[in-house]
Amino acid sequence: SHSDRPRTGPISLGSFADHDLVRLLLAADVIVNPVEAGSGTNLKLIEALASGTPVVATAVGARGLPDPDSVLRLAEPDNLSAGIRAVLAAPEAARERAVAGQRLANQYRWDVALGPLESAIADLLGVPLAP
Repeated sequence: SHSDRPRTGPISLGSFADHDLVRLLLAADVIVNPVEAGSGTNLKLIEALASGTPVVATAVGARGLPDPDSVLRLAEPDNLSAGIRAVLAAPEAARERAVAGQRLANQYRWDVALGPLESAIADLLGVPLAP
């Protein structure tokens, strides 16, 4: 019977609380960013990369990243399923991109991103940086 088989395929989660995001990202086999329009760096993509879960995204969804192919699987908007299948078929390559994605996402942490600015302000004011 169908109830004896594990569920496969996409699952729509609908709305959920922000505090559940990390748990959901970590539980996923693949995170899909199907964005087809927009500008600037997609911060939701940075959150996905930070999770260490393999990511499939459109070129627009990966906008702003220096080398998207090194951290995620690019796919055409009308064929995201091919990207998902490619990730699932090559788990080692997907894992390598996911680890590289975590390293990239780390650069977007507030303490990392603002560190140079904080140092410059401390130098300008002639005060030591707070620990």
